[in-house]
Amino acid sequence: QTSVLGSLVLEVVNWKTGPVATSTFSATAPSAGSAQIFTQDLTSLLNNTNCTVDADCVLTFAFMSINGEVLAQNHVFLGDFVEMGVLADPSLMVESVDASTKAPGSFDVTVTAANIAPFVWLETSIPGVWSDNGFLLTASSTVMTFTPWNMGVTVEDLKG
Repeated sequence: QTSVLGSLVLEVVNWKTGPVATSTFSATAPSAGSAQIFTQDLTSLLNNTNCTVDADCVLTFAFMSINGEVLAQNHVFLGDFVEMGVLADPSLMVESVDASTKAPGSFDVTVTAANIAPFVWLETSIPGVWSDNGFLLTASSTVMTFTPWNMGVTVEDLKG
C-alpha cells in the first residue's frame, strides 16, 4: 500500500472570536483507508487559548498534500450547541460567481462571512451539485464549485 506525504493543519476556533491557535505537523497517511496520524490530550491542546469550556471552541483538521491541496478535512465539536450561547450573525454573502478554470461547465462561487457560520447550506433553483454543502465556515471566505446537471448554464443564470 502506498502512502501520501503531507501535513496536518489543526486549528482551534473560538465560536465567538475566530481562530485562536493553529498548528501544522508533517504527516504520512495511507493513500486508501485510515490511520492515526496525530494524538494529543485536550487539556494541553486548549492550553493558551481562550476556550474556557469545551463548548467555546471547535477543532478543525485539514490534511494537505505537499502541493498545498486539501486532501481531507473534518471538524470536532467539543461541546453541545446549547452551551455555546448565541452566535453573531455571519452576514453570509455570495461575493462572486465565475466560470471554473478547473472544471469546464462548472462555476466557482465565492461565499463570504463576517463571523463563523456553522452548517452553511448553498442552494440554487438550477439542478446540479455543489462541491461541498452543509459545511462549517470558519474563514472569512471560501470557494465552492457548482456543477449543473444540464449544459448551457451561464454565470448570469446562476447569479439570477
